[in-house]
Amino acid sequence: MCEVIETHMSWVFLTERHAFKLKKPVSLPFVDYRTVERRRQSCENELRLGRRLAASVYEAVVPLVASPAGGLAVGGAGEVTDWLVVMRRLPEDRMLPQMLVRGAATR
Repeated sequence: MCEVIETHMSWVFLTERHAFKLKKPVSLPFVDYRTVERRRQSCENELRLGRRLAASVYEAVVPLVASPAGGLAVGGAGEVTDWLVVMRRLPEDRMLPQMLVRGAATR
């Protein structure tokens, strides 16, 4: 089963163990993700910066490919259609909204 979270800049697909972030092809005053190459660069930057703060969470940047059998696949053979940031999914009790409710978030 997969849960989807949508923001103004991305879709995040949550599986039991991972979060896969797909950047939307949008142009906003502060970001331009209209091309696959720009989205790949943004994914690489996010991975690099994310690893500085949470090295055990940010795992990789992988291609989203059109598979030879049809459909889409994460990695593997096929034409690259986009890029994903792969992160380890944190337990729900480690997510900011739950930590704020418990008073467990610190500066």
